[in-house]
Amino acid sequence: MKQWDRILVAPGTRLDEAIAILDREGLRIVLVVDAARRLLGTLTDGDVRRALLRHLPLSAPVDDAMSTKPLTASLDWTKERVLALMERHQLLHIPILDAANHITGLETLHDL
Repeated sequence: MKQWDRILVAPGTRLDEAIAILDREGLRIVLVVDAARRLLGTLTDGDVRRALLRHLPLSAPVDDAMSTKPLTASLDWTKERVLALMERHQLLHIPILDAANHITGLETLHDL
């Protein structure tokens, strides 16, 4: 897993700031988390594209563009199970959560 902690943003983060993180970190995903690092949503390149097509301003909060029900994997899953889920849903990345919905990592198709 790469340094996924650099792609964490708080709810209310401006869309343009989240896009800058997408560009800088190159993982093609931003994870929106609360203060306890519970996953609230994800923002991908596709989410940004859809937000722009809806004419959402870049000053809008990331909450307005993020996916609020992303597919996730549990901390105790094997890499094979994670990979199978990613392949089945054609995902490039998947957040890894513990039992309390706290983000513990990010698996990418490239790393697996």
